[in-house]
Amino acid sequence: MRTRRLITMGAVLSISFSLLLVWISAANPEDRSLESLYASVGIQKVSPPMKALHFTLKNLEGSEVSLKDFAGKVVFLNFWATWCGPCREEMPSMERLWQRFKEEDFVILAVDLRESRGEVVSFMKEYGLTFPVLLDSKGEVGSMFG
Repeated sequence: MRTRRLITMGAVLSISFSLLLVWISAANPEDRSLESLYASVGIQKVSPPMKALHFTLKNLEGSEVSLKDFAGKVVFLNFWATWCGPCREEMPSMERLWQRFKEEDFVILAVDLRESRGEVVSFMKEYGLTFPVLLDSKGEVGSMFG
């Protein structure tokens, strides 16, 4: 269990750091290229780039949100559930990331898997989380992304 938790935390930190590097490179393109930033931290660029699968889900307010609504932005796509221990651990760092970059071309889409709106709203309030949450009540989008 501890090993799984460490691996999950490491993956979240790696993704967060990668997104930060993308944001920095976009803000200062004359200073560094994206490729050199990836190389400096040992991240291999996926080549050719893969297109994300399109989906539309409802947010906590009941409005439909599509991934394509965020074309041109850095999207932190996270699949989670309120009962998931590692998910609970990563949420505060995701909130800090959201607070730091929400005014930039950056968005977090936290896709809750197979839970009711009430459960998720309660969880978000309990943890003081404000980033966007989408509800995948049937788990179909989660399955699309594996």
